[in-house]
Amino acid sequence: MVAGSFVWVTLKVKNAALVQVPAAALDIRAKASQVGVVVEGKLKLRPVEVADLDGETVRLRSGLKVGELVALNLGDLEDGAPVSAGGPSVESMAARRGSFHGRGDRSRRRGARRRSRR
Repeated sequence: MVAGSFVWVTLKVKNAALVQVPAAALDIRAKASQVGVVVEGKLKLRPVEVADLDGETVRLRSGLKVGELVALNLGDLEDGAPVSAGGPSVESMAARRGSFHGRGDRSRRRGARRRSRR
């Protein structure tokens, strides 16, 4: 490779299609990871196993099913607290299936450019 040249790289990475939620849904209490699920207007804290996270999205190995409504920004709410979807105290979002950043197994093209230092 010559300094200043341009290269296209294709990376093929297999990611398991795990359930993913926003990082704001993850709550860590007493060293245990959990997610608040909204069921019939009440908050149910459910233990989960985290596969990975990037600060915005959390992928879960277990503990949550696709389509379940999760509460965001739980604060000090306890199990059984009354909540409403989209209410002022608790935002909510349905859990979805996908890989990290929702990109699946598709390969990505990434350009890399090197500069020579003179």
